[in-house]
Formats: sequence, structure tokens, C-alpha cells
Amino acid sequence: MKKSPLKKPKTIVVHDGLFHTDDVTSVAILSIVFDRQNVCIIRTRDEKIINSAKEDVDSFVIDVGGQYDHKNGLYDHHQRDFQFRIDGIKPSSVGLIFYHYGKKLIQKITKGISTDVSKDAVDIIYSRMLENIIKPIDLSDNGLYKELEIFVANNKEALNLREFISLMNPQWYEADPKKCDERFFEAVAFAEMFIRRFVEKEYGVVKAKEVFEYYAKLYNGSRILVMEQFVPWKPYIKNYPLYKVVVYPSVKNQWVAEAVQYNGKSFSFPKNLWGVEKDQLKALTGCKSIEFVHGTGFLAVFDDKDELIKFCHKSIDLWQRT
Repeated sequence: MKKSPLKKPKTIVVHDGLFHTDDVTSVAILSIVFDRQNVCIIRTRDEKIINSAKEDVDSFVIDVGGQYDHKNGLYDHHQRDFQFRIDGIKPSSVGLIFYHYGKKLIQKITKGISTDVSKDAVDIIYSRMLENIIKPIDLSDNGLYKELEIFVANNKEALNLREFISLMNPQWYEADPKKCDERFFEAVAFAEMFIRRFVEKEYGVVKAKEVFEYYAKLYNGSRILVMEQFVPWKPYIKNYPLYKVVVYPSVKNQWVAEAVQYNGKSFSFPKNLWGVEKDQLKALTGCKSIEFVHGTGFLAVFDDKDELIKFCHKSIDLWQRT
């Protein structure tokens, strides 16, 4: 029986010296897509090495080389004639890598969670990652700081991977150039973990919709949504403006009631209970299983679900009269 040929490692050539979020995250994405053990990373500005990699079909040249050519694995964005745009934004190297490999990345990560991930789910996660991680890096790396400020102001869920990666660079007083390489690989490892956790979380949000809709229809018309199983509900609650509180189980076998935050006036639990000690809470409310009311009034925790639901109804009635 013939043995399968060994997979040839993918070589990634990227600039040496101080690193940036776009080159670090590009390497992290490709390391996940092609498996870290099958990837060889070379940090250099040596034109001979870069030009040699350009001729190799199994190589990627990222953030150096003066060319963007996906078919040949070239992903630089610094050249004068670079005109490519993604949703109107000039991409950095990671914008280019994500444009071509983002969906493969998501499929690779979610394959480890489920064997049945729909194309729609991949598309949703791709769009979320583009908006919340990739575009801010693109704007920053291209020096479009005013545009970045506006973008982040309009997108409260944008994540700031940029500052953390920047912090991982050696400081000016650390003269040893080897530290740049050491820190670079630490930064890549962090970016890989960051990306994996983001995709896993977003996959959870997508999968939660079906469960959420089930409970939302079950309690349709009520002011309180009760979920017997916790799933991310905040992305979907805006379609149900009648709900004032969501009740769900906690990891400590307790029950949590959380106020729904709308743009207008949002419900909160009675102010005289905010941040009060448990024994005093029991005396004030007459509730035997009450454990906690948050210091800002948006959250309450009980040991007993039914008592919590009754408490929520009374609290909402009181709130609506004020």
C-alpha cells in the first residue's frame, strides 16, 4: 500500500524588527488555517529571501515585497499603485489575508466544535470578525486615525487587539534584537488564541438564536422572559421590546434576573435594595432565597426561580408606577 506523500510546509515570510497587529494577525490566521506545525515563519527584509519566496508556490509573502497577488501568495499593501478596497476601506496585510482565508479560518475552528456548521453561520461570523477585529486594524495600520475614531465610535463592539499587540513589542531600552523575534512569536500565539475564542464565542451566539426564539415565543406577551438554559440573548432581545427582565440559570445553580437595556428608559430593581447585604435584603423583601441585588440595580440573584419571578413582577409593577 502506497503511503500518502508528506504535506509540504507552508513558508510565511514577514518583515523582521518591530511588529504590528496586521502582520502578527496575518501569521496567526494562516497558522490556524494550515496548522501551526505545517508552517515555517521567516522574519526578514532580505530581498533575496523575499524574492525567492515569491517564486515558491507554497510560500506567502506578507507586508513586504511590494506586491499584492493572491494567486502567487503576495500580500503587501504599501505600494503606491495599491488600489484594492474592502467595503470602501484600504486593507492592511491582515485585511487581505482575511478577505481570502477568513471563511476557511472560521470553518477550521468551528469544525472542532460541530460537524454541521452552515454556510450562513460562517458568513455571519465572517462579517462579525471583519467589522469588530479586521477593519479597525486596517484603519490603524494605514494611519487613518480619524476614520478609526469615527468607526469605533459607531461600532461599540469593535475589539482593540491593536494596543495589546503593540505592548508586546520590546521597549526602546531593550537593545537585544532577538527580543523582537521572541516577542513576535508570543504575539502570534496570543493572536491565535484571541481569534479562536472570538470565533467560538460568535458561533455560540449564532447557535443561540434558535434556543432564544423558542423561549421568546413561549413567553410571548409577558414582561419577563424565562430561559431554562442560558444562551446569549442580548443580540436578539431588541426584537422583543415588551420584555423588561430576562431570567436564566447561573453556573452556581442559582437564578439570575437581568434588566433588559434599551435605548430609552430601562427597568431597574428598587433602589433601596441596591448593593444591600443578603440578610438585610431578606428582611426588606420577605424573600427567603434572595442572594444579591447589584449596586446599580440591573441584576438580582436568587436561589429559587419561582420566588425570583414573583419578585421581578412586583419590582416591575413598582417601577412602572414611578
